[in-house]
Amino acid sequence: FGHQIVAHALGGNAAKFDDGWGIGTMPIKMVGAVDWIPSDIDQLDLIHVHQDQVMTLPPDAVRLAQSDFCKNAAFAIGKQVFAIQGHPEFTPAYTNALIDIREDKIGKDRAAKARISLQKSHDGRRVGGWILDFFAGHDRAA
Repeated sequence: FGHQIVAHALGGNAAKFDDGWGIGTMPIKMVGAVDWIPSDIDQLDLIHVHQDQVMTLPPDAVRLAQSDFCKNAAFAIGKQVFAIQGHPEFTPAYTNALIDIREDKIGKDRAAKARISLQKSHDGRRVGGWILDFFAGHDRAA
């Protein structure tokens, strides 16, 4: 969690994206590898709710995922940092509620498309497992 602030704090750059809101279930393409993510995954569908995104990765970061909408959709730095733009913890119901609250800022057309996309299944549970695997790979005594 904290994809944008982590990138910014570690020397990258996060900013409001010129193309507006990334919202709804969106595909991301896996482009990098780390040992806690299976190497046979090419694409994921994740729920997104964001205006800001990581524009420049921090030094030593490896881009793990990207999309047409978000160049730096996930990254890692060694075994210390794993950050992802999408929200594996969000459900369609929760995201629809956020869309209801922010529809005037998102725009009616984009909000309608996002609602339709949320009818598609997403890989939040899978990515949640990767987060657990990331933490499980650390020395708990350290």
